[in-house]
Amino acid sequence: MKRNISIFLILISFLLSCSHIENEKLNEPLNLLSSYSIDVPEPSGLSFSSGKAALYVVSDNTNKIYKITFTGKVLSTIDFSGYDLEGVCFDENSNAIWIVEERERKLIKIDLLGNILKSIKIDIEINDENKGLEGLTINNENGFLYIVNEYNPSILIKLDENQHIISNYTLNFASDYSGIYYDEYLEKLWILSDESSKLTLCSLEGKAEKTYNIGINKAEGIVVDSKNNKVYIVSDSNEKLYVFQF
Repeated sequence: MKRNISIFLILISFLLSCSHIENEKLNEPLNLLSSYSIDVPEPSGLSFSSGKAALYVVSDNTNKIYKITFTGKVLSTIDFSGYDLEGVCFDENSNAIWIVEERERKLIKIDLLGNILKSIKIDIEINDENKGLEGLTINNENGFLYIVNEYNPSILIKLDENQHIISNYTLNFASDYSGIYYDEYLEKLWILSDESSKLTLCSLEGKAEKTYNIGINKAEGIVVDSKNNKVYIVSDSNEKLYVFQF
Protein backbone atom coordinates (compact mmCIF):
# COMPACT_ATOMS: atom_id res chain seq x y z
CA MET A 1 0.00 0.00 0.00
CA LYS A 2 2.77 2.45 0.97
CA ARG A 3 4.56 1.67 -2.30
CA ASN A 4 1.37 2.42 -4.27
CA ILE A 5 0.93 5.74 -2.44
CA SER A 6 4.53 6.69 -3.20
CA ILE A 7 4.07 5.93 -6.89
CA PHE A 8 0.83 7.97 -6.89
CA LEU A 9 2.57 10.97 -5.30
CA ILE A 10 5.45 10.77 -7.79
CA LEU A 11 2.94 10.69 -10.66
CA ILE A 12 1.07 13.73 -9.31
CA SER A 13 4.37 15.60 -8.90
CA PHE A 14 5.32 14.76 -12.49
CA LEU A 15 1.98 15.93 -13.87
CA LEU A 16 2.18 19.21 -11.94
CA SER A 17 5.69 19.73 -13.24
CA CYS A 18 4.51 19.16 -16.83
CA SER A 19 1.62 21.57 -16.28
CA HIS A 20 4.04 24.21 -15.00
CA ILE A 21 6.26 23.79 -18.06
CA GLU A 22 3.22 24.01 -20.36
CA ASN A 23 2.07 27.23 -18.67
CA GLU A 24 5.52 28.71 -19.17
CA LYS A 25 5.28 27.86 -22.87
CA LEU A 26 1.90 29.55 -23.04
CA ASN A 27 3.22 32.81 -21.56
CA GLU A 28 6.50 33.70 -23.19
CA PRO A 29 7.99 37.18 -23.60
CA LEU A 30 8.70 38.64 -27.02
CA ASN A 31 12.13 40.11 -27.67
CA LEU A 32 11.80 43.84 -28.43
CA LEU A 33 14.13 44.75 -31.31
CA SER A 34 13.20 48.41 -31.80
CA SER A 35 10.44 51.01 -31.59
CA TYR A 36 9.66 53.99 -33.78
CA SER A 37 7.48 57.05 -33.28
CA ILE A 38 4.95 57.49 -36.08
CA ASP A 39 3.24 60.69 -37.12
CA VAL A 40 -0.22 59.13 -36.99
CA PRO A 41 -2.51 60.15 -34.12
CA GLU A 42 -4.00 57.20 -32.26
CA PRO A 43 -2.89 54.47 -34.71
CA SER A 44 -5.08 51.40 -34.65
CA GLY A 45 -5.23 48.54 -37.20
CA LEU A 46 -2.14 47.45 -39.12
CA SER A 47 -1.64 45.64 -42.45
CA PHE A 48 1.08 44.83 -44.93
CA SER A 49 0.84 46.68 -48.25
CA SER A 50 1.22 45.03 -51.66
CA GLY A 51 4.15 42.61 -51.69
CA LYS A 52 4.76 43.41 -48.01
CA ALA A 53 6.80 46.42 -49.13
CA ALA A 54 5.31 48.77 -46.52
CA LEU A 55 2.50 48.98 -43.94
CA TYR A 56 -0.99 50.45 -43.82
CA VAL A 57 -2.27 51.86 -40.55
CA VAL A 58 -5.55 53.57 -39.68
CA SER A 59 -6.14 56.33 -37.18
CA ASP A 60 -9.24 56.37 -35.01
CA ASN A 61 -8.53 60.08 -34.45
CA THR A 62 -8.39 61.40 -38.02
CA ASN A 63 -10.23 58.36 -39.46
CA LYS A 64 -7.75 58.20 -42.32
CA ILE A 65 -5.52 55.47 -43.77
CA TYR A 66 -1.75 55.98 -43.87
CA LYS A 67 0.99 54.11 -45.70
CA ILE A 68 4.16 53.94 -43.58
CA THR A 69 7.60 52.37 -43.72
CA PHE A 70 8.81 49.66 -41.33
CA THR A 71 10.50 52.41 -39.34
CA GLY A 72 7.30 54.45 -38.98
CA LYS A 73 7.81 57.12 -41.64
CA VAL A 74 4.57 58.24 -43.31
CA LEU A 75 4.79 57.74 -47.08
CA SER A 76 1.28 58.78 -48.11
CA THR A 77 -2.32 59.19 -47.01
CA ILE A 78 -5.28 57.69 -48.85
CA ASP A 79 -7.96 60.21 -49.75
CA PHE A 80 -10.69 58.65 -47.68
CA SER A 81 -12.21 59.57 -44.36
CA GLY A 82 -14.29 57.01 -42.46
CA TYR A 83 -15.97 56.96 -39.07
CA ASP A 84 -14.30 55.36 -36.05
CA LEU A 85 -11.83 53.29 -38.08
CA GLU A 86 -10.23 50.36 -36.25
CA GLY A 87 -9.16 47.49 -38.53
CA VAL A 88 -7.46 47.44 -41.93
CA CYS A 89 -6.15 44.80 -44.35
CA PHE A 90 -4.85 44.80 -47.91
CA ASP A 91 -6.55 42.55 -50.46
CA GLU A 92 -3.84 41.28 -52.83
CA ASN A 93 -6.36 39.79 -55.27
CA SER A 94 -8.23 43.02 -55.99
CA ASN A 95 -5.48 45.52 -55.06
CA ALA A 96 -7.87 47.14 -52.62
CA ILE A 97 -8.16 47.83 -48.89
CA TRP A 98 -10.72 46.56 -46.40
CA ILE A 99 -11.48 48.55 -43.25
CA VAL A 100 -13.93 48.22 -40.37
CA GLU A 101 -15.86 50.99 -38.67
CA GLU A 102 -16.37 50.01 -35.05
CA ARG A 103 -19.47 51.92 -34.03
CA GLU A 104 -21.24 51.61 -37.39
CA ARG A 105 -20.47 47.85 -37.52
CA LYS A 106 -19.48 48.25 -41.16
CA LEU A 107 -16.99 46.46 -43.40
CA ILE A 108 -15.87 48.77 -46.22
CA LYS A 109 -13.78 48.08 -49.32
CA ILE A 110 -11.97 50.97 -51.01
CA ASP A 111 -9.52 51.30 -53.88
CA LEU A 112 -6.11 52.90 -53.45
CA LEU A 113 -7.53 56.28 -54.46
CA GLY A 114 -10.06 56.16 -51.62
CA ASN A 115 -13.17 55.36 -53.67
CA ILE A 116 -15.69 53.13 -51.90
CA LEU A 117 -16.17 49.86 -53.77
CA LYS A 118 -18.36 48.04 -51.27
CA SER A 119 -19.98 48.64 -47.89
CA ILE A 120 -21.42 45.84 -45.76
CA LYS A 121 -23.26 45.99 -42.45
CA ILE A 122 -22.02 43.24 -40.10
CA ASP A 123 -25.18 41.92 -38.52
CA ILE A 124 -24.19 41.02 -34.96
CA GLU A 125 -25.63 42.24 -31.69
CA ILE A 126 -23.20 44.55 -29.91
CA ASN A 127 -24.04 45.65 -26.38
CA ASP A 128 -21.55 48.55 -26.27
CA GLU A 129 -20.91 50.71 -29.36
CA ASN A 130 -17.37 51.40 -28.21
CA LYS A 131 -16.60 47.67 -27.83
CA GLY A 132 -17.47 46.64 -31.36
CA LEU A 133 -15.61 45.57 -34.50
CA GLU A 134 -11.92 46.03 -33.80
CA GLY A 135 -9.44 43.93 -35.81
CA LEU A 136 -9.55 42.75 -39.43
CA THR A 137 -7.39 40.43 -41.54
CA ILE A 138 -7.58 38.47 -44.80
CA ASN A 139 -6.47 35.11 -46.12
CA ASN A 140 -5.37 36.14 -49.62
CA GLU A 141 -5.38 32.51 -50.77
CA ASN A 142 -9.17 32.21 -50.61
CA GLY A 143 -10.37 35.74 -49.86
CA PHE A 144 -11.78 34.82 -46.44
CA LEU A 145 -11.91 37.67 -43.93
CA TYR A 146 -11.59 37.42 -40.15
CA ILE A 147 -12.87 40.09 -37.76
CA VAL A 148 -12.60 40.26 -33.98
CA ASN A 149 -15.25 41.99 -31.92
CA GLU A 150 -13.53 43.68 -28.99
CA TYR A 151 -15.80 42.71 -26.10
CA ASN A 152 -19.36 41.83 -25.10
CA PRO A 153 -19.56 39.70 -27.16
CA SER A 154 -15.94 38.55 -27.53
CA ILE A 155 -16.11 36.76 -30.87
CA LEU A 156 -14.15 35.88 -33.98
CA ILE A 157 -16.22 36.37 -37.14
CA LYS A 158 -15.31 34.47 -40.32
CA LEU A 159 -16.58 35.64 -43.72
CA ASP A 160 -16.28 33.88 -47.08
CA GLU A 161 -14.98 35.41 -50.33
CA ASN A 162 -18.39 37.04 -50.88
CA GLN A 163 -18.31 38.58 -47.39
CA HIS A 164 -21.08 36.37 -46.02
CA ILE A 165 -20.70 35.41 -42.37
CA ILE A 166 -20.07 31.68 -42.24
CA SER A 167 -18.89 31.22 -38.64
CA ASN A 168 -18.80 32.90 -35.24
CA TYR A 169 -16.39 31.64 -32.58
CA THR A 170 -16.46 32.70 -28.93
CA LEU A 171 -13.09 33.92 -27.63
CA ASN A 172 -12.22 33.43 -23.97
CA PHE A 173 -8.44 33.68 -23.54
CA ALA A 174 -8.10 37.45 -22.94
CA SER A 175 -9.92 40.42 -21.42
CA ASP A 176 -10.54 42.00 -24.83
CA TYR A 177 -9.46 41.60 -28.47
CA SER A 178 -7.92 44.55 -30.29
CA GLY A 179 -6.11 43.22 -33.37
CA ILE A 180 -5.79 40.18 -35.63
CA TYR A 181 -3.52 38.87 -38.38
CA TYR A 182 -3.82 35.84 -40.65
CA ASP A 183 -0.44 34.12 -40.96
CA GLU A 184 -0.24 32.50 -44.40
CA TYR A 185 3.04 30.80 -43.50
CA LEU A 186 1.66 29.03 -40.41
CA GLU A 187 -1.99 29.04 -41.59
CA LYS A 188 -3.04 30.35 -38.18
CA LEU A 189 -4.31 33.55 -36.59
CA TRP A 190 -2.46 35.95 -34.30
CA ILE A 191 -4.86 37.78 -31.98
CA LEU A 192 -3.87 40.82 -29.94
CA SER A 193 -5.32 41.93 -26.60
CA ASP A 194 -5.00 45.53 -25.44
CA GLU A 195 -6.21 45.02 -21.87
CA SER A 196 -4.37 41.74 -21.28
CA SER A 197 -1.24 43.09 -23.02
CA LYS A 198 -0.58 39.83 -24.80
CA LEU A 199 -0.40 38.27 -28.24
CA THR A 200 -1.87 34.82 -28.84
CA LEU A 201 -1.27 32.38 -31.67
CA CYS A 202 -4.57 30.67 -32.44
CA SER A 203 -6.20 28.10 -34.67
CA LEU A 204 -8.53 29.40 -37.39
CA GLU A 205 -11.38 28.73 -34.94
CA GLY A 206 -9.89 31.04 -32.31
CA LYS A 207 -8.48 28.36 -30.01
CA ALA A 208 -5.40 29.64 -28.15
CA GLU A 209 -2.20 27.66 -28.80
CA LYS A 210 0.60 29.92 -27.58
CA THR A 211 0.69 33.26 -25.77
CA TYR A 212 3.33 35.98 -25.68
CA ASN A 213 3.49 38.82 -23.15
CA ILE A 214 4.11 42.14 -24.92
CA GLY A 215 4.04 44.83 -22.23
CA ILE A 216 2.61 47.58 -24.46
CA ASN A 217 -0.18 50.00 -23.57
CA LYS A 218 -3.13 50.14 -26.01
CA ALA A 219 -1.72 47.66 -28.53
CA GLU A 220 -4.26 47.82 -31.36
CA GLY A 221 -2.70 46.65 -34.61
CA ILE A 222 -0.51 43.73 -35.67
CA VAL A 223 1.20 42.02 -38.60
CA VAL A 224 3.60 39.07 -38.42
CA ASP A 225 6.48 38.00 -40.66
CA SER A 226 6.81 34.37 -39.60
CA LYS A 227 9.56 33.58 -42.11
CA ASN A 228 11.79 36.04 -40.28
CA ASN A 229 10.18 35.58 -36.83
CA LYS A 230 9.21 39.25 -36.61
CA VAL A 231 6.11 40.89 -35.16
CA TYR A 232 5.03 44.49 -35.79
CA ILE A 233 2.61 46.13 -33.35
CA VAL A 234 1.23 49.67 -33.14
CA SER A 235 0.27 51.34 -29.88
CA ASP A 236 -2.66 53.76 -29.93
CA SER A 237 -1.66 55.72 -26.82
CA ASN A 238 2.12 55.74 -27.41
CA GLU A 239 1.79 56.44 -31.16
CA LYS A 240 4.65 54.04 -31.85
CA LEU A 241 5.47 51.08 -34.06
CA TYR A 242 7.15 48.24 -32.15
CA VAL A 243 9.23 45.50 -33.76
CA PHE A 244 9.60 42.21 -31.87
CA GLN A 245 11.27 38.88 -32.53
CA PHE A 246 9.85 35.53 -31.43
